[in-house]
Amino acid sequence: MSANIRLFFLLMMGVTLLLHNAGCRNLADFDGDGDPDETDCDPEDPDVHHNGDEGDEACDDNLDNDCDGDVDTDDSDCPDVDDDGYADVIDCEPDDPGIYPGAIEDCTDGIDNDCDGDTDWDDSECHDTDGDGYDDLVDCAPEDPEIHPGAIDTCDDGLDNYSDGAEDADDDDWGDKDAD
Repeated sequence: MSANIRLFFLLMMGVTLLLHNAGCRNLADFDGDGDPDETDCDPEDPDVHHNGDEGDEACDDNLDNDCDGDVDTDDSDCPDVDDDGYADVIDCEPDDPGIYPGAIEDCTDGIDNDCDGDTDWDDSECHDTDGDGYDDLVDCAPEDPEIHPGAIDTCDDGLDNYSDGAEDADDDDWGDKDAD
């Protein structure tokens, strides 16, 4: 075969291949999630793709897992009935806006306020150094079990026995009632 014929033959094969592939798109899928990179909203993350499932764990990852433009609680797949910023699937009390993952634990209400599985004194956030049943954060004398909110105030000891902010004669409950 002459060089001209070979060249002509190779050019014709090339043109044929170009014409054959003219309408084809690039269907590369770098992350292997089945969504082509050109349409995948995150072509490097296999957990993020069109028709993906926001799912239980995905409702708190700050990602648009199903490429619909909505992230976490803004996505209809992750409703937040109590509007506390946590999807119902991860909120231990989805109907109570005061109870959610990361909330401050109320150490005396018998409720797991922060959804960590621990209630009141079993929660690592709660500390009652003196054992009087009041968290150190609300106990005005966390080292003295006799002084706490609700304790009986002794009017002559110079202390604020029940953590109301007033001591003895300055306390409205014990002041000089007859002004003598």
